[in-house]
Amino acid sequence: MTKEQIAYLAGFIDADGTISIRKDRKKYKPHISISNTNRPVLEYFYDLIGSGAICNHGRSKKNHAKAYSIRWEYNKALKIAKFCYPYLHVKKERAGLLINEWKAYTPRNGYYTPEIWEKKLDLVKRMRVLNKRGPKRGLDFG
Repeated sequence: MTKEQIAYLAGFIDADGTISIRKDRKKYKPHISISNTNRPVLEYFYDLIGSGAICNHGRSKKNHAKAYSIRWEYNKALKIAKFCYPYLHVKKERAGLLINEWKAYTPRNGYYTPEIWEKKLDLVKRMRVLNKRGPKRGLDFG
């Protein structure tokens, strides 16, 4: 991938994407997704990365365009976060959490000590705070 292609992907993640930690049953997983009404651009990212899951979400209302999304999870999400990090603005802090802390609190053997499990849950909590909708912390609209 060229720097321009990575920057293009990062722009879509910043504008129409999500960087989060999702819970699937009892397991947490890093997750990056992009939603858009332009399926060909999502197919471009699929070809660029070499993987991903493209989903059709249909229409939310009669006069709305069809919506689609592409998502990456686990190591692929971590790799994308690392590549895109220098070009992200809005979601840079979220990508940084995944890059810097996910592997540290995810033992390869799946055995969590109580201390590591608490740190993992704290990481999930901090990511949720960053992903919370509404006015962001520190912005003055007055």
